[in-house]
Parts: sequence; structure tokens; C-alpha cells
Amino acid sequence: MGGGEKAEIIDTDYFIDNEANVEDIHKELLKVKKKINEDSKNEAVEVSFDTDNKENLEIGIEANELEVIKKIAISFDDGPHPKITPKILEEFHKRGAKATFYVVGDRVERYPSIAYQIIKEGHEIGNHTWDHPYLTKLKVKDIQQQLVATQEIIFRATGKNAISMRPPYGALNNRVREAIDMPIILWNIDVKDWMYRDSDYISSYIIKHAYDGAIILLHDIYPSTAEAIGSILDDLIGRGFQLVTVSQLLGMEEEIIEETVIYKDLPQQRLISF
Repeated sequence: MGGGEKAEIIDTDYFIDNEANVEDIHKELLKVKKKINEDSKNEAVEVSFDTDNKENLEIGIEANELEVIKKIAISFDDGPHPKITPKILEEFHKRGAKATFYVVGDRVERYPSIAYQIIKEGHEIGNHTWDHPYLTKLKVKDIQQQLVATQEIIFRATGKNAISMRPPYGALNNRVREAIDMPIILWNIDVKDWMYRDSDYISSYIIKHAYDGAIILLHDIYPSTAEAIGSILDDLIGRGFQLVTVSQLLGMEEEIIEETVIYKDLPQQRLISF
């Protein structure tokens, strides 16, 4: 489903009548739900109707529709920042939305309480190396040390391990891929908020380009980005998007990932496994 499209609604009234019993309705709903999920399994969508709760299937129920949910993940690089990150977290908290923060190790060391706040509020933390180098210019052992040191400080600050990483500048080559033993996550939408530090431009760009299944790249170190977040979230939520973490979007289980996945910066790009 592309940007701007409304969630598809499947009306189930056609098999609900006064003589139908709840068991029959439940069976039919399960069939419809299974078919929708099979048809849309390549579209990063799921059916939101709770077919396991038979109490919802009484005649005259309000929830007699199946809705396909659009999902999108907003990610932030280069934090945590002692002032900007909390402002962004507040905007997400107000709306019950979730995000992913790719943190830099030496900043987590300086601001461990902010890293802990990210986790405490239900967001996800990713590994963005210790001091933001071009990994393509480093030896394998130095690449690995960047990640190990950052993993350790993240765990000390939050009690959680990062389950994916993002290379600074998106810089990758075969040596970097071989050195990294965790999922590598890039992005689909890049507003370049480090260059265009204008909140109106940032929000309008993302609103225009957002689509189901996208990963958005932002940075939680610029005031203009924090100023734009509220309007971005309001628009996306208003259009039926569910704001989720990268792991939730890609269906990765926390701390149980066996293969590297790279989400490339290409329009409407599918998930690619190596």
C-alpha cells in the first residue's frame, strides 16, 4: 500500500444475520482473516480484528469490520541528546506512538538516563557505533570493537541489548557486512534534517512521502526536528498509520535474530536478506 492510501475495510455484515450463531460467525471471520493475511503477507500489513474474542461477535456488535493496518517506523540517529531527545519522547508519549533510536555509544555514556528513558517508554534502541566513524575505512577488528563497546554501554544504561545496528552515513561494503553479526538497518525516507533545519519543510516532506512499510530517517539532535515531530505524528496517525519500532515493522524477534537483514534506501524497497 503506497503513501496516501486509506486502510482497506472488509465489511463482514454479509454473513451476519439474525439467525446466524456466534460459532458460525467466528469460523467465517477466521477464514476471512486468514485469507487477508495470506494475500497481504508481502505488504507488511496485518488484520486488526480480534477474532479470538467471541464476545465481540454478538449480533449488533460495533466491531464488525476487518481493517488492514498501515505501519511505518520513524527512526532517530546520533543521540541521545540531553534536551532534544526528551522533547521528541514527549511527543511520542502524548500519542502512544513508538520509535527506534540508533544511539552513539559515547553519547549514551554521557547521558545514560536519556537512554534509559527511551527504553522505559517502550521504544527501541539500536546500535549506531561508539563515535560515528565511516566503518568502510576501518579494519574488521575496529568495526567490531565499535559495536561491542556500544552494546556494552547500552546494556549498562538500559538493561537491554540493541538488536539491530545502523552504520553511520549508511556506509557499507563487503568487509563491513562480514564484520557485523547483527541486522543492519538503513532507511527508505530521508528528509536530510541535518541539512534542512526547518521544521515546516521536515514535516511536509515526510507527510508527502510516507507510505506503508517505510522506515524514516531523522536525527534527535536538532531542535527543528523536535519541532516537526508533533505535526508529523498527528498527520500519520490521522491517516491510519500505526507508528511502530523497526523490529515490529520488520517482524524481528527481540534478541533472537539469526540472519542479517538490510533494508535499503530505495523507494518502496522490499526487505532483502543476505
